[in-house]
Amino acid sequence: MIKFELDIPQHGNVIRRYSREGIQINDVLVRGVCVVGSKTFDDAPDLPPLRMLTDIAVLEPWLEQAPDILLLGTGSAQIMAPIDLQAALLGRGIGVEAMDTFAACRCFNVLVAEQRNVLAVLFPSDDSHLGE
Repeated sequence: MIKFELDIPQHGNVIRRYSREGIQINDVLVRGVCVVGSKTFDDAPDLPPLRMLTDIAVLEPWLEQAPDILLLGTGSAQIMAPIDLQAALLGRGIGVEAMDTFAACRCFNVLVAEQRNVLAVLFPSDDSHLGE
């Protein structure tokens, strides 16, 4: 039998739980939209709805961490990142991956365990962030 264990550093952020109540980062439950890096996290209630997230300038406070990759957790279903945002991130050498928020939380933990410089913008599972 082969046992796999995720080696998560004790000094970084770990997403422990994702549910309708919010996202638990370490021992803190964050409700609503949040931005989490390997060592920092913030509530981000002022981010525009997902489909209107086209201007990279709104992410500048977090992009100062110079992530290699930005994970975009799009709620209960995968929604592609707006093309303008993708182009701006790629133009700065930052990869971008969009996936449902549950998958983004799992992927974040794996990348942190690999000691990658990752940033995740995580939208809740309801549809309030779609901007429709």
